[in-house]
Amino acid sequence: AMHEVLAALLRTAPSQSDLARLVQADIDTIVAETLDQIDHTMPAEFHAREQQRIGETVSAWIAAESKRDDFTAIHIETDFSIDLDGLRFNVRVDRIDQTEQGLLVLDYKTGQTQLRATQTTPVRDSQLPIYSLLVENVQVVYYAQLREGSVRLAGIAGQRLLESARTIVPTQPWAEQLREWESVLTSTSRQIAAGDARVAPVGSVCNNCHLHSFCRIGDAQ
Repeated sequence: AMHEVLAALLRTAPSQSDLARLVQADIDTIVAETLDQIDHTMPAEFHAREQQRIGETVSAWIAAESKRDDFTAIHIETDFSIDLDGLRFNVRVDRIDQTEQGLLVLDYKTGQTQLRATQTTPVRDSQLPIYSLLVENVQVVYYAQLREGSVRLAGIAGQRLLESARTIVPTQPWAEQLREWESVLTSTSRQIAAGDARVAPVGSVCNNCHLHSFCRIGDAQ
């Protein structure tokens, strides 16, 4: 429900100044109406608890948004497609903001994220790299981590724009980082199209797997 609430919120108040004018009653109304649209059969007690939980998290998120430079959300829950060496991938982006520095892509997460997985070869977390290639002039790709009691931005950018955000700044210029991601993702797409299904676990991932009896990694080694 968090995604739907934030989408409704941004459609009502798409800019930083719009969000600043919202009061708690406005947020509570948007949360309640959105939850009603999602599930009319939700028990009243659960509805009240969920409304309180989401309302508190959204209020904390708006407070965090107030620390950013001016922005306007220009894409909210928008579908995009990207062609990588003949394979077309369809994705839905939670949000793209227009800022003075360029476009900032946001993906809402209510669980854990691993930014370092975007910097490996092959890329172990391809979501932010793919988002960076969807449109021209993307300068920042962030996860918006929205957990009860903790909200923050975490992502990758050509320069550190927010002291409060966890930002990985690549060692190479941003344009080179984008070209590297495009090259790596295109290579992966080419392998998929060719039916390449080699077993290639990275790091200690096998320690958390429960399918050892089916796995071919032993044969590969």
